[in-house]
Amino acid sequence: NMIILPCFERVALILMMYTHPNNHPTYNSTLKGMVARARAHLRGKKTKHFTKADMADVKTMFEGWEDAEWDVIMVAGKAAKAAHVDTHKPTDMLSFLP
Repeated sequence: NMIILPCFERVALILMMYTHPNNHPTYNSTLKGMVARARAHLRGKKTKHFTKADMADVKTMFEGWEDAEWDVIMVAGKAAKAAHVDTHKPTDMLSFLP
């Protein structure tokens, strides 16, 4: 994903955002699971390779998820204020498949 979060707590507090996830293995594992579920959903079509339409669906999914995730991060970051450090859990991107 292309959501860039501040690395320093002070900057995150000023911007009222979460800090960059310090626990990359957990965060990456969560996102990997979402991508695997999306892939399984698309592979349900029983084709050997992704079609252009499949790739368009994947692009739509990632773009929709990224836009929605940004909104969630901004709202939640402002609400969390001081409890913002490394507490964000990404939303499920599968719901953004067309």
